[in-house]
Amino acid sequence: MVFRRAFLLLIQVCLALSVCSQANASSHNATPDTGKALSIAITSDYPPFMAELPDGQPTGLILEMWRAWSETTGTPIEFVSSDWAGTLENLKSGKADIHSGMFSSAERKAWIDFSEPIHEIKTAIYSRRVDGGEVTLKSLNGQKVGVLKGGFQEQHLRDTAPDIILVPFEGGRALVRALLAGEVRAIVHEVPAVQAELAKLSLGGAV
Repeated sequence: MVFRRAFLLLIQVCLALSVCSQANASSHNATPDTGKALSIAITSDYPPFMAELPDGQPTGLILEMWRAWSETTGTPIEFVSSDWAGTLENLKSGKADIHSGMFSSAERKAWIDFSEPIHEIKTAIYSRRVDGGEVTLKSLNGQKVGVLKGGFQEQHLRDTAPDIILVPFEGGRALVRALLAGEVRAIVHEVPAVQAELAKLSLGGAV
C-alpha cells in the first residue's frame, strides 16, 4: 500500500512542568547533592523519540538527551512510562515532576509551564493512495480520521476542523495499523513517528 501525505503543521517540542505539581517538584529538590531522582513522564510508543527495547528498557532520541543531561549535571533521573494520555495524567497528578517533551497549546498552558522549544517536528495527513483523491482537512469532513489520544493533533482538529470524525488511538502503532486496515480514512500524526512505524512494516519507501 502506498501513502500520500500533505503537510499540515510545523510544531515545536518543549519540556513541560505542570503548574499543578510545581510545589511537589520544588519540594522534591532533585539535585546532585540530595541524590533524589527527577521523575520524567515518558511513553514507550513514540519512535524515534521514545521507544522500548526488546528487554523492556526505554530508549529514543529524547530519552538519550535526558540521560546526557543527567550525566552532565550529575542529577539522577527516573522514567515514569505510560501511554501518551497517561503521561499527561502523571504530570498533572504529580507522579512525574516533568514531561519528557510535548507540544505547547493554549489548553495545556492553563496548567503547564513550558520551556523554550527544543525541537521542531512536522505533522502530516496520511491516507492510503488506493482510496484515491487529494487529501485535505476540508475533504475529510464527515469522515473518520485517526489521531493520538490526548495528543496535540486531537485538540487542534477539534478546535479547527469540528466536522471531521476523530477516532483517538493509544499510540502511533495503532494509528498506522488502523489506516492500513481501512478503519479510518486518514491519520494525522508527526512525520518521524509515522515513518518509524512504516519502517517496522517494511513500508518506509512507500511514503
